[in-house]
Amino acid sequence: MKVAILIPLSLWAFALIFGNYQIFSTTNTKMEIFHSQPPFRIGAVSNHKNLALVLDANLATYWERTEIPHSGSDFFLEMKLTHFWDGKVFSPFPTKSIAWKACPGRTLPKFRAKLYLRESINVDKELRMPKDQLITEIKNDSNGLKELSSPISVVDNLKPETNYPHGISIYTLEVKLSEILSPNDCFSEIMIRE
Repeated sequence: MKVAILIPLSLWAFALIFGNYQIFSTTNTKMEIFHSQPPFRIGAVSNHKNLALVLDANLATYWERTEIPHSGSDFFLEMKLTHFWDGKVFSPFPTKSIAWKACPGRTLPKFRAKLYLRESINVDKELRMPKDQLITEIKNDSNGLKELSSPISVVDNLKPETNYPHGISIYTLEVKLSEILSPNDCFSEIMIRE
């Protein structure tokens, strides 16, 4: 009688331990990916499915505009939190600039961009849209550039925080390309540099 109880109990304990190990190991892998590709909101009027490729740190992948939007921006990207957990407090990332890279064999398109600090809110507690604070406007009216870098000076105003999400924001970029379709309407990477 004891063997009939012991075997199922042992199998159940083994399954529980194996299942927890599986969850732990896959979570750690996903956490490492989160540092470079956090699951933030992104959106585009055209070619939405490839928009995440401008944040993947791979210059061989790219997003290309396929049509002109009727209104608003071509795309927006929630890029990175302003703070990281250092084990004691949420410390500001030492961000210096935002960099734009052209697609292979092309140059950067003419564009206008707005960089916002989007309030990071706890959506489980607050049912509202986050507030945006405009940091800077960036424009590229030049022809022939393969790369462009624009400074970010908001870091001086950020301070360590102890209560998430108070005082913590998400760098959010809204981009509008020129009104004329061009073969250069393409980005291989847009990144915030530290």
